[in-house]
Amino acid sequence: ANNKIWIVLGEFAPMDRGIYNIGYLTIGETPDSNGCYTYTHLKTVTLYDDYWRGLSMLRPEDYDGGFYVHADTNTIYLSSLSIDYGKSYISAIDMTTGGTIWEKYVDSARGCGKPFAIVDGKLYCTGYNHRVGSTVDCLLFSMDADTGENEETFIPDFWNGTRISYYYRTYQMLLNGADIGNGVLAMHSSPYGLALFNTSTKLWSVINNTNTPGLTLDGRYNYTMFSQIVFDEETNLIIFGDWESKGVVAVNKDGAIKRSYYSTGTYSGA
Repeated sequence: ANNKIWIVLGEFAPMDRGIYNIGYLTIGETPDSNGCYTYTHLKTVTLYDDYWRGLSMLRPEDYDGGFYVHADTNTIYLSSLSIDYGKSYISAIDMTTGGTIWEKYVDSARGCGKPFAIVDGKLYCTGYNHRVGSTVDCLLFSMDADTGENEETFIPDFWNGTRISYYYRTYQMLLNGADIGNGVLAMHSSPYGLALFNTSTKLWSVINNTNTPGLTLDGRYNYTMFSQIVFDEETNLIIFGDWESKGVVAVNKDGAIKRSYYSTGTYSGA
């Protein structure tokens, strides 16, 4: 964004805090004699909590938080999440000055996880809902991008209670989203498939191995959500890694793969 590669670096810190350094490398810059490029520091964000999971935000495969650069508004969104205790955090940072535009803490039972898109002035994030015991649901969460206010939570209507077990908990996942145009967002929704959410109608749909045979190599859709999602506007394809990490999957955003078939019958003559 803005001819820069933006980076967030975490520092090893005591368990009561998370320290995140935000900076960038300039694209096209000539490296020094050692082949190294200059890192320019923009801002350090330090978060305090009695049980903060310090570097969890830096795990791209998790829902613990994220780092989202939005060049059109010259804004960086930074979030981090305390899974079992404390609160989740999200802030908007000016890409030029490093100043904090707004910041807020959200109760961890309905926390903001990984920000990934802005549509019609709304910032969308994969959210977190920690229920009683070891049951965890990851939801879609939104707020005003310029103020952080007017929060909303959206729950997929195709969820039927089927869960996966991971890290001593059972989950319904909703992770690693992407804006695929026309107000539609795509997200991994393990173990159900690739979830699509229309931000205008607030309606959900899902692409899976039932309506798109061969979507994943082994027919399952459990941990595919660990990969990032990319949308290619030229080919109209949603692209992500497959469950077995053996390659990538590409599927048309407008629906299931169409397959030809033959039918035998008697021509009516009409």
